[in-house]
Amino acid sequence: MDSGERHDKRGLKSREAKNDRPVPIPPPLVAMLRAHLKEFATAKDGRLFTNERLGLVGSSTYWRAWRDAREYALPQELQTSILGGRPYGLRHTCITTWLNVGVPVAEVARRVGNSPEVTSTGCTRAASRGKRKA
Repeated sequence: MDSGERHDKRGLKSREAKNDRPVPIPPPLVAMLRAHLKEFATAKDGRLFTNERLGLVGSSTYWRAWRDAREYALPQELQTSILGGRPYGLRHTCITTWLNVGVPVAEVARRVGNSPEVTSTGCTRAASRGKRKA
């Protein structure tokens, strides 16, 4: 629902408004996040990252950071690929890679916080798009 505000408050897609989504993360990332929390704490509403005024990080800031990270981490040919196009592309690439190397759908779904049905359906759509482009 569009509130007319700059940022709408909403829950996770296909979940009750108050539900969360546990997503396992590797120990090195846990250590990094704990260090961040120790230094900066969270916003009043629980967000992990804020702007300098403790508000929402603006989309222009987010995209500048993504642009810089992409240039630092990816070779030129991948910067303009699906992988480098937008941060969400990394998630899809990771899911597809796990499935392609044989990680069971149920385990991939657990790792990314989706149901096996959503994970399987999304991958099928992505694979069919890739075949059409070939």
